[in-house]
Amino acid sequence: MSIVKNNPGLKSPLQSLRRQTHALHKALEETAVARALLSTELTLAQYAQVLAVWHAAWQRLEQGLFDSPFAKEVPHLLPFPRAQLAQGDLAYLDSIACAPDVHNLVQHAVTRSLDEMPASLSGFIGMCYVLRGASLGGKVIAKHLNATLALNDGKGTAFFNAESSDSLSWVQWMQRADQVLLSENDVDAACRWACATFELLLESFSGTNDLATARLLRLGTAPGTDAKIGR
Repeated sequence: MSIVKNNPGLKSPLQSLRRQTHALHKALEETAVARALLSTELTLAQYAQVLAVWHAAWQRLEQGLFDSPFAKEVPHLLPFPRAQLAQGDLAYLDSIACAPDVHNLVQHAVTRSLDEMPASLSGFIGMCYVLRGASLGGKVIAKHLNATLALNDGKGTAFFNAESSDSLSWVQWMQRADQVLLSENDVDAACRWACATFELLLESFSGTNDLATARLLRLGTAPGTDAKIGR
């Protein structure tokens, strides 16, 4: 049942999550690592560099999520695992000689782990919200990458094109989350951990300020597009 029905004075968790993470979400979309994905000038080698950063961030976050005891309580709210798909994409890019040193790229895509993991189910759902929501714009990104980089049959773009046949729709996901986030404290915990997750991603995406990333900042995006990440 929905929290709105049980608690008429409580705002929708989705509204609260969107509002409290909005600034971090926009900052993430403005990073070179995010904006480069929809550039019309992106090369395969640059894409490999960008993907290595995404892979490093997702690997750390997914490991924390799937190792958490809360994962068994709400398996239907877990994001579809994508880090391994990114690893496969990087291996494919390496095989076509566009990224001659993928191992080095991955090693230098430094991402710190969260200092701690959520101690509550509500906080855990806040983390899931970020990773699950981030997949929503993946197909648009994958389509652009396929066209720009001449990647065929989903090779090299599985990370962004990931989808499970039994995955909940976004509306269904939020309806299930509503059944857990039943109080202001629950929603607050979810928002705090959603923000912490966005902050980790932002730190990871902004922490690659070498010459190659500086070049990515100068790449132009396709007309009428923005590097939308998720919702």
